[in-house]
Amino acid sequence: GAQEPQYIVNPTDDLARVFGLADLDLEDAVLVIADRAGARLPRAQELDSLKTSVRTVEDLLRYLEPYFRPQVVKG
Repeated sequence: GAQEPQYIVNPTDDLARVFGLADLDLEDAVLVIADRAGARLPRAQELDSLKTSVRTVEDLLRYLEPYFRPQVVKG
């Protein structure tokens, strides 16, 4: 069968320069990754910090990590 192309992704890869992900494209990528991975989706105000805190693949993973933690419901 046909194989999809494989890409090497390094932690220090710049998301805008290497992958063309910036601003709204980066927000969309975060939402798609979180959704497909079964993580909690970031809220709109939580996405605001992307522009200042996420530049590399490593930054992206660090940003997404809390959304994979189970939410504790008090009550």
